[in-house]
Amino acid sequence: MKKKILFAYYSMIIGGSTTSLLSLINAIDRSKYDVYLILYRNNGELFNYIPENVTLLEPAASKKNLVNDIKKILLAIFKGYLFKGLSYQIKNKKNKFPSTLFSEIQAKYFSRKINQKFDIAIGGMEGWSDKYIAYRIDADIKMCWLHSLYSKITDTPSLEIDWIEKIDYIVTISEACKIDFCKLHPDFSYKTVVIKNILDKELVLKRACEDTDDKYIEKIKSFSGLKIITVARFDPVKALHRVVLSAKELKNDNIDFLWTIIGDGIEKEKLLTLVEKNNLSDKVIFLGMKKNPYPFIKYSDLFCLTSYYEGTPVTVVESQMLGVIPIVTEYPSAFDQIKNGKTGFVVQNTDMAVAEKIQAIYEKNNLIKEIKINLNKYDFSKNMELNDFYKYIEKIKS
Repeated sequence: MKKKILFAYYSMIIGGSTTSLLSLINAIDRSKYDVYLILYRNNGELFNYIPENVTLLEPAASKKNLVNDIKKILLAIFKGYLFKGLSYQIKNKKNKFPSTLFSEIQAKYFSRKINQKFDIAIGGMEGWSDKYIAYRIDADIKMCWLHSLYSKITDTPSLEIDWIEKIDYIVTISEACKIDFCKLHPDFSYKTVVIKNILDKELVLKRACEDTDDKYIEKIKSFSGLKIITVARFDPVKALHRVVLSAKELKNDNIDFLWTIIGDGIEKEKLLTLVEKNNLSDKVIFLGMKKNPYPFIKYSDLFCLTSYYEGTPVTVVESQMLGVIPIVTEYPSAFDQIKNGKTGFVVQNTDMAVAEKIQAIYEKNNLIKEIKINLNKYDFSKNMELNDFYKYIEKIKS
């Protein structure tokens, strides 16, 4: 008899964790497993990419009812959440109510319970997904994914203990992420494992060949200079001001380049102003959020990430799959993703390190061609990661 796997995820938003989820769901052997998916809300830019052989359940979000919602809020207060949050604020001198308690309340009181048992239940992302699996799902094995450095996504580790205790495996996506989690929760190190992102190269290549009605793609194709691209959320941690500083330096050095930025976020206006102030509007082009960024990556030479920190960004490997060379500022798992100088470049985490590396690459005529050859030869097989996944869901301990 086939085993039933349930995935929980908030919504099918654009992002690396969603891409990773879709790749894993696509890769699971359907002769052995039936795959179910429950979202808090059945929406998101990538909703239509959910495979047809996945059973999509009704949304987890409780139907809105003012009286019932008030009752649930009062119940949460009665259960001590208000006291717990305020106590934490006072004790730790915080001016914000802990966000982890909001997602816990949402999972416990504003999400419906499924009246069936699963063999395996998997929370696809930190926050609501993981807590929903912990509190509202009946399953023989419960696994929860953490896609980022845990220390960067929570400042309330003591408030996370309750749901973590209910999980069989905490899955991190790199050894660096595992070490980071275990430093904050050493008591749970025995059930913390590493399963690297399972990415489907065929899916990435297929999406890169999809038609786009964006006329800018023709500009990238026909541009004869150095084509650089960044795909990122416009958030302070992504340090996108470094893109502008780097572009300014490249322009001063008379390097012919075009730098495309795909994404959106709270720093958009600040970045647009910075580009205009430095007379870079013809060199740094903002395209906004794209449901499918792969055609734009495909026709670029370099993929640049300038972040202060990262977990294990999926877009780095996706760019490599498309034969595009990544240049990233150093983060803990960077050297796991990139063989420095062979499949990309890891530079110091400073404002000008990316610009310096681009300048060095530009001066070596054949370097881009050599690394693209390496990337085309590289084995991006997902078999090892998939075997790790099967090992844990079958309760085979190494």
